[in-house]
Amino acid sequence: MSLAAAVEHFKRELIIEALKKNNGNQTRAAKSLSTSLWIINYKIHCYGIEPKHFKVK
Repeated sequence: MSLAAAVEHFKRELIIEALKKNNGNQTRAAKSLSTSLWIINYKIHCYGIEPKHFKVK
């Protein structure tokens, strides 16, 4: 795995963990990662992540 691929994989996993911890709430996930909602939404789209899968019913 290249360094670039490893970094992208790590970023994806960080976002997924933040979404899990925040019940799929993108605003709180962004805050917990000290980034903006725009960046989280952009990365979610790029990585094909479905935030609603992390909501606990």
